[in-house]
Amino acid sequence: LERVGVDWTRAVSLATDGAPSMIGKKAGSKISELLREFEWRFQVFGELETEFAVFRSPFAVKAADLPVDIQLEIIDLQCDQDLKDKFASSDLGTFYRPKDWYATIYDPVFKTYSLGDLQFNIGLMNDDFSGPAESTRFPLGSIIPIMASVVQETHQPLLLLLEECVAATTPELYPESTMYPIITNKGPKDWYATIYDPVFKTYSLGDLQFNIGLMNDDFSGPAESTRFPLGSIIPIMASVVQETHQPLLLLLEECVAATTPELYPESTMYPIITNKGCLLESVSSRSKFEPRQKSSEIRLSLQTFTFAMGEEVFIHCKLLAWDPNGLDSTKKACHFVEGHGWELLDNLAQSNLCDCCESKCKSRRQRSVASEKHGMVQKAVIGPFTITDVYS
Repeated sequence: LERVGVDWTRAVSLATDGAPSMIGKKAGSKISELLREFEWRFQVFGELETEFAVFRSPFAVKAADLPVDIQLEIIDLQCDQDLKDKFASSDLGTFYRPKDWYATIYDPVFKTYSLGDLQFNIGLMNDDFSGPAESTRFPLGSIIPIMASVVQETHQPLLLLLEECVAATTPELYPESTMYPIITNKGPKDWYATIYDPVFKTYSLGDLQFNIGLMNDDFSGPAESTRFPLGSIIPIMASVVQETHQPLLLLLEECVAATTPELYPESTMYPIITNKGCLLESVSSRSKFEPRQKSSEIRLSLQTFTFAMGEEVFIHCKLLAWDPNGLDSTKKACHFVEGHGWELLDNLAQSNLCDCCESKCKSRRQRSVASEKHGMVQKAVIGPFTITDVYS
């Protein structure tokens, strides 16, 4: 009322006989105008009411009233008695909060990371290491106390080491980043710091460690550049470390190129490997699987394509570690060889397993699910890299 120039002390509600209040026509008009503007500015909330209702009362909505792409998820959710009980006994914030969530991730001087059943912590500390630093400003020549720890509830005692540390002016490290070495580790002769290299990624899944990356021409190390001229070859290598497993065969079950590090329903994608291991790109280009050096490693020579030329490109793959003796039409690595047709990388005599690459390679659902339960399947992303015009 004050905003529209009305003395609120004189404003009264409608009398019981229906007489208008003392607010007057001018104030009433102003208020009506404010209400219309409010409704106009926030009309999108009315349009999104159905979506809001899903999150506000997920157990009360009707699946049939929701978009088709989330109906099954809502049905599964509503059938989960544990989640029903949790929803009934907690507020929305607690219900949607991840199981292992904690607020330290928002602390600028202390970070927490989870890896499997381990929890790593690292942070800036006060002078006697009794608590987090009270400031993030340090005079030249002063000491910056840093402490790291690992929580290992289900493990035997572990020794925590700082293997490599560098200072940089960016939260992510890039090839062009200016870095100041603090702790270095040159490592074995063929070692390279995969965790910091933007063209090489490492993923842990149970007791398996999957690696995938862009390589140099002879696959002896990571790529020295992330720019590839149109028509050139992009060497890609994936591997799985399997210390406690019987020997495993690594396969690239599916790979697509996209312009985003995450895949969304609206993402524009370019298929590379489809149909449970068929290298589709080999049909119309020089792309091919290279001969294996060992079963736990697979090498792909991918010829560059015109998709998203000049833009950042990411390759999204599904890696599958499998029994070397269990190859079938859904567990294979096939490429097209001109004049010969589809060939199986690991055994030319069994190339008939690739016949379905021209149609549909049906999945054996029970075995596929079993493999996931045993931690054999890992989604991975490499990039970004850029495909450039040969004349640019």
